[in-house]
Amino acid sequence: MPVTGDECAVDDLECQGRQLFLNVPASAAPQALWCSQCHTLGDIANGAIGPDLTNIAVDAESRKPGTTAREYIRESISEPEAFLCEVELCTQGLMTASVTGGLTDEEVDLLVEFLMSATAATEMQTAVGDVVVPTTPTDTPADAPAPAGGLVAEGQALFMAAPANVGPQALWCSECHRIEGLAEGLIGPDLTDIGSVAGTRKPGTSAEEYLVESLRDPDGFIPDGVERATPGLMTLAIVQDLTDEQVDALVAFLLAQQ
Repeated sequence: MPVTGDECAVDDLECQGRQLFLNVPASAAPQALWCSQCHTLGDIANGAIGPDLTNIAVDAESRKPGTTAREYIRESISEPEAFLCEVELCTQGLMTASVTGGLTDEEVDLLVEFLMSATAATEMQTAVGDVVVPTTPTDTPADAPAPAGGLVAEGQALFMAAPANVGPQALWCSECHRIEGLAEGLIGPDLTDIGSVAGTRKPGTSAEEYLVESLRDPDGFIPDGVERATPGLMTLAIVQDLTDEQVDALVAFLLAQQ
């Protein structure tokens, strides 16, 4: 398991739990997003996908009636969808059992111990194994190909940075998707050649229709056999405020990715 910071003493459970929070253990699926990519926790992590865990040891006491903070945190790790709290970014299907299902009981114990004690901020760590998720909108690489004019250019600008009419808490296209030479997101499907393959994803649907639907109703259809095409990962809350003109521009840009 990759280690961020100092190695932990054998009896330092809090330290070991912190390492598990920051680094994907060998027992977890290698493609899974991990704790520090999804959650904010003081100065330790600044993920923007799931709920803020900065004060979780205190907040957890009141999340589920009749459940202690430790019990709530343990259930949230072992059975992520068993109970959904009514807090920001606590969304059905976003954290699933496939993410944490491989954890051993001992690893769950360590994560619980860390989250119960992690109320003070320490040095920020966002590295998770060999994967780093950007914490600000991805900048266009200096050697990225220049976009064509018109809608394609507008669409590329929209793909790279969230427009003002979209909620600031949302992860955006270039943070979640990869397009060779332009963006390196590792959360959702690779879109490098989406203009070529979109027409084959849903029978009876053209490439343009498929892309429009993917933006307007992200969970309406999940294609089979596409890596990282996961129900609940891209939600309507992310894109619902896009205007029709912005969707048209994004579709034009994506169709140009051959």
